[in-house]
Amino acid sequence: MKEIIDSLLTHIARKRFEAGACIFKEGDEGGRAFVVESGCVELSKEMDGQKTILGTAKTGSMFGEMALIDGQPRMATASAVEDTVCVELPRSLFMEKLGSTDGFTRFVINTILLHVRNMGFRMVSLAALAQVPFEERFVNAFFSHARGLSDVSYFFCELDGFKAQEALQAINNDAMCRIWSSISVKLHFTNDLTILDDEEMETFKELYSDDLINDNQANLVDLIYMHLAEKADLDAAAKRLFKENFS
Repeated sequence: MKEIIDSLLTHIARKRFEAGACIFKEGDEGGRAFVVESGCVELSKEMDGQKTILGTAKTGSMFGEMALIDGQPRMATASAVEDTVCVELPRSLFMEKLGSTDGFTRFVINTILLHVRNMGFRMVSLAALAQVPFEERFVNAFFSHARGLSDVSYFFCELDGFKAQEALQAINNDAMCRIWSSISVKLHFTNDLTILDDEEMETFKELYSDDLINDNQANLVDLIYMHLAEKADLDAAAKRLFKENFS
């Protein structure tokens, strides 16, 4: 890890945190990961008003890595257990390195990372997962499906009963979610707009200008991660779909 960090010194910064300091809070905007150079970091999540400790990151460990995938809000809170020095790894650096790989490798890596992020909802156990508001999990499942994850069952559990199947069916059948899922998967694999069919190309260019496409030509899927939620107003679309099916 030290050799890797030393090789990236021009891209990264070190930050010092006193014992008890909050590094980031659950719900904060993501955008960078951290590597613990010295010290210890506690990762926790607020569940039904109770603090649940998910684990600790010690020297050489990385945390906050889910932010490298899509920049979504933090899923947990990170706090320094003792005086700690962390190395910041910006998402732009990760995307730059990912963009230099071939299409197949990018597709595999992105797929694995998406699954890892969604498995985070189960880290506290299935019982705790059920305590996360059903609408919140539905919205996040909608987001993930639109960004190319075909199986979003990770967001639901047996305690949801028939609602879980109804939610999955609603998300899979939603026209917006379905077309963006197809676009996302294709761009993950090829990074080539010519693979999109006419409807997908029209949908894509309705949101993204030629200038934005040209600026991200090396890694088009970055547009999905960085801009799709805002430009397509996925939050409103997901909540509207939830209301239609569960109000």
